[in-house]
Amino acid sequence: MRIIISILFLISGFCDLYAQENAIPDYTCEKKLLGYAKLCRTLEVNSTVEDEESPYTYEYEEELARLAKADYSKDSEELYIKKINAYVTKCMSCMICNTLRTRKEQISLLKVAVATGNLDFLRRAIQVYHYPLDLADDIDGMNIMDYVYEEKEYWTKKFPGSKEEELMWNMYKTVKNAGAKFHKYQSLN
Repeated sequence: MRIIISILFLISGFCDLYAQENAIPDYTCEKKLLGYAKLCRTLEVNSTVEDEESPYTYEYEEELARLAKADYSKDSEELYIKKINAYVTKCMSCMICNTLRTRKEQISLLKVAVATGNLDFLRRAIQVYHYPLDLADDIDGMNIMDYVYEEKEYWTKKFPGSKEEELMWNMYKTVKNAGAKFHKYQSLN
């Protein structure tokens, strides 16, 4: 009987250790703008990691992993994705950026991707990390669906047939196919 109880305690200890190693941390969000300056800058310029042995391709991936306490080389892929999603979901309203290149103020990470034409980030954020799509920014009252729609309309009217128009159509389709709904332009839902 003692052996059985000892085995049960041992199994219980391993289960607790596994649960601790696979737990989602309790996150504290950074302050708006200043707290995410590095993430915003690296996303805007789309800079790559110089370390060839790094598991990350882009600096924004590395910075987001740091913020989410996710480690690609130690966490399972599932846990890594869960940590990024949990952090972004909790802190999305604080994760706003001012872009230098496009002169956009107080926009979300997804809007930075649209403003800078970073389709790769947009797709990964939506399809892999499942970023929330319904959050409307305080400054413009638009969510990502509204924003990409306005950008698409602008490029279609001003520069039809341009590569930028095609890019905006691809971004629009990516967001729409992910199930995003309009916030500002609800009549288009």
